Amino acid sequence: MRMMASIVMGAFATILAGSANAADLPFKAPPPAPPIFSWTGIYAGLNAGGSIQAIKQGLDRLIELAVVKSHSEGGTMIIPGHGRLCDQADAVVYDQMVTVVSDRIRDMISHGMTLQQVKDAKPTADWDPLYGKTSGPWTTDMFVEAAYKSLSAKGKEAPKK
Repeated sequence: MRMMASIVMGAFATILAGSANAADLPFKAPPPAPPIFSWTGIYAGLNAGGSIQAIKQGLDRLIELAVVKSHSEGGTMIIPGHGRLCDQADAVVYDQMVTVVSDRIRDMISHGMTLQQVKDAKPTADWDPLYGKTSGPWTTDMFVEAAYKSLSAKGKEAPKK
């Protein structure tokens, strides 16, 4: 009987000691979620000869096709080329960013500002924390340059509605 009690007490002590050791292990926080979209989504269009207007039209069509969450089971989930899954509301926010930034750059061009002056004015500043990048294959600076070229190209851009 004494032998059995020793075995049970030993097993019980091992279980308790194991739990204490597991709690002492270092904890590594999960990485932050990637942004929904990034300037790289615009990279594919502008760097391949597209225009801001065409990107805007594509976003408008995507928003039109997407079903709102409250109208269907979970709504339409959009799978961007980069970033995480998103829904119509996320696409609307991105579309608004593209609209505001392109309007700012268009206005600066109409006032005769050079590319460097537009870059220095930081027309994307409001969205840089969410979408901006300073390194990698497509940076915020590269986006502004491509948008500037797209908006200043004569005959390429449809008139603003």
